[in-house]
Amino acid sequence: MIQIIIVWLFLLVCFAVNFFGQIPKTVTKIDAVSVAEVLKLEELGRQKTMRADPAWDDLMSDGAYMIGPDGNVVIYQAGKGFPPFPLKSFTLSEMIARPYGQVVVVTGLGEVEAIAPDKRIIPFKMRFMNVWKRFPDGWKMIVTQRTTVTPIKPKNLSDR
Repeated sequence: MIQIIIVWLFLLVCFAVNFFGQIPKTVTKIDAVSVAEVLKLEELGRQKTMRADPAWDDLMSDGAYMIGPDGNVVIYQAGKGFPPFPLKSFTLSEMIARPYGQVVVVTGLGEVEAIAPDKRIIPFKMRFMNVWKRFPDGWKMIVTQRTTVTPIKPKNLSDR
């Protein structure tokens, strides 16, 4: 009987050490701070885009994958920057930031009014996902992805 009690106590201690050892007390605070930092950087990126600022080395990791709405992949090269892309407006909404270990994943909706070379306004919406990783010099995007949102065309029930 004593052996059974000792085994149960041993298992209880192992369970407690394993369970409480998996949940550091500071996780919530660190994650909340990380999310807040990254969301500020998302806004900084929106402002850079509105200014057609080509310098993104402070926000993009060298070698970051940028997946465009057409599925093409461009690899970011530090020091090269981006070509100008004039905009009339650019708003972000529906943003959700989720911490996952060493990264924060941000998803949302971007609504853009781009200015074409002939000065026409080209409006479009895009869903986006940005993956941010903390480096010694701060948070930087390591993957970005964009998907164009196309309006749903209503169909007649008779078309089925």
